Formats: sequence, C-alpha cells, structure tokens
Amino acid sequence: MRFFNFEIVIEKEPEDPGYYAYSPTLPGCFGNGQTIEEAKLSIRTAIQQHIEVLIAHGDPIPQNEHLVHVEELTVGVRDEPDAPGDRSRAPGVPEGSRI
Repeated sequence: MRFFNFEIVIEKEPEDPGYYAYSPTLPGCFGNGQTIEEAKLSIRTAIQQHIEVLIAHGDPIPQNEHLVHVEELTVGVRDEPDAPGDRSRAPGVPEGSRI
C-alpha cells in the first residue's frame, strides 16, 4: 500500500447549511457534506477514487512538495481608541510598541 499527502480546503457552502471540500492539488476533485466531518470523509473518498483512476490509466499522481497548515484565527480590535491619537496596544505588547 502506498500513501499520498494532499492538502484539502473545507469551506462553508454560501447558499446552504453544508460544507464544500476540495484539494488544490487535484483540480476537479471535490466532496461535500452537512458537517465538516462528512465533508472530510467525502473528499477522502473522492481523492482515493481519483488516485485509483490515475493509477489505472498510468498517469502520474500529483503531489505538492510542501504541506500547508491552515486554521481560523480570531482577532479582537477595539471599536474606539482609549484617547485621541491612541493606537492601543495588544495585551503583552510593550509600551511604545505600535500594532
């Protein structure tokens, strides 16, 4: 058994409650599901089937040379500065530092 690594992207469907998953390495290969876990399972199945077809036709299996870590980051920003001209510091940022 051979193993391959693929980056996947899971996005919220804009017009329904589900999720859309795809791999930038395999254009046209995608999956979807009502939950993130269902979308992961769907794209895993789609990638496995896609690779099986590539192997059956003797085509190369594309692989990116790097893996990318993607995650959601939440950033808080004050609605109004404390004083006129104040560029407030983030917690733990030394006095005089600007963000």
